[in-house]
Amino acid sequence: MNLPPTGFPDLVWEDDSLRYSGVPVSDLVETTGTPAFVFSESRLRANHELFQLAFGLPSPWKLRVAYSVKTAWEPKLLKLLARMGMEAEVACQHELDLTLRAGFSPEGVFLDGPAHTPATVVRAIESGVRFVKVDSLDQLRLVTEAATGARVLRVCLRLKAPGSRWRSGPAEFMSDRFGMSPDELRKALAYLSKNSSVEFRGLAVHMGSQVTRPKAYREAIRALAEAFSLAGEFGLEGKEADIGGGFPSPSLGSTSVSGLLRTWLLNSDGKIPPLEEFGSIVRKALLGRSFPAGVTDLVVEPGRSLVGNAAILLTRVVAVKRGWLFLDASRNFVPESLLFASRRFLPGHPGRELPWSRKNLSGGTLNGGDVLALGCRLPPCSVGDILVMMDAGAYTLSRANRFTTLVPPAFLLDSIGELRPLRRKEVAEDVIRESESW
Repeated sequence: MNLPPTGFPDLVWEDDSLRYSGVPVSDLVETTGTPAFVFSESRLRANHELFQLAFGLPSPWKLRVAYSVKTAWEPKLLKLLARMGMEAEVACQHELDLTLRAGFSPEGVFLDGPAHTPATVVRAIESGVRFVKVDSLDQLRLVTEAATGARVLRVCLRLKAPGSRWRSGPAEFMSDRFGMSPDELRKALAYLSKNSSVEFRGLAVHMGSQVTRPKAYREAIRALAEAFSLAGEFGLEGKEADIGGGFPSPSLGSTSVSGLLRTWLLNSDGKIPPLEEFGSIVRKALLGRSFPAGVTDLVVEPGRSLVGNAAILLTRVVAVKRGWLFLDASRNFVPESLLFASRRFLPGHPGRELPWSRKNLSGGTLNGGDVLALGCRLPPCSVGDILVMMDAGAYTLSRANRFTTLVPPAFLLDSIGELRPLRRKEVAEDVIRESESW
């Protein structure tokens, strides 16, 4: 039997076993145990380089890559990303503090989010971050009131994302609540033009998550160009055009309405467009639109597309029952809904001569929603067999919870094949100590 392609850049079949970044999965498990997350340093670096190449911009544009910290914020992981020369987009105070401690320059950090408290904004000002992204007129007033004293705070106004929402998944549809409408933007620009305590830095747009339509970014750039023209009417000159994140992880399966329609009606495999296609669309859109001369920086905020396929989740089968495999991993560790996206699993030992069939995968909690995959093609599995969840780097550990489980450890497989701890395994004593501190 020919083994199916893994569809994952760092997972390959070799000698009838599965290897991750050159190391046999069985060898990894001997050190990590299960369940455990393993990040690949080589994949992180390759993904960062891919962004630089895919978004090569025409003069006078300069690309700024700001990692979306909420995606995965393990401190040692942040240190590695800082050393790569990335900037950072943070969404709350603890992300801000972690990012600065990890070595990011305050000038390379900006605060993002729709609803900050005064304390968070003051902390950002005191830290010297590059600017604060503002999502509403109420937040602009809050930021202005916090920006007292000698330091002038810079702000970036976020627009409501353009385009038709029915074509996209539920996450992108609900993202419609973010950003300012044209009327709200006009009021915010008028407010800024009369206030000297904040400086207009630029404009941004939030595109959603796992966006699979490259042309959506062409629409975003059109909207930004028109908004900069409007800002000029109020005498405001910015520097940065921010098209946000949302760039897809190529190995994450889609369960959006559009993805299902492609499969059922068009008999399409629904492949994710490569990042180069997004870059090409963006370059052409920048050349085709007129921006004020002072707008020279294009900001992108990748999160999932940087770290999603840079990690796997190692797990074992603990029970087999009526077409279901029960695992020692849980949906608690990968909280994103199956209605948003599906992650594939591969066997540590494929059983080359045995027929593969579709199986459903469940976590071990007594929770009806603890389902990790449906209809996953695998060889016959027994208790103790190792499985590998692909695309486990984004919105997993940063959103993991303790419902009848404790958060598993995480490791970094470095560039020379050595495993280094990122997060130790949580144990019951951690919870007990927390309760005793009360």
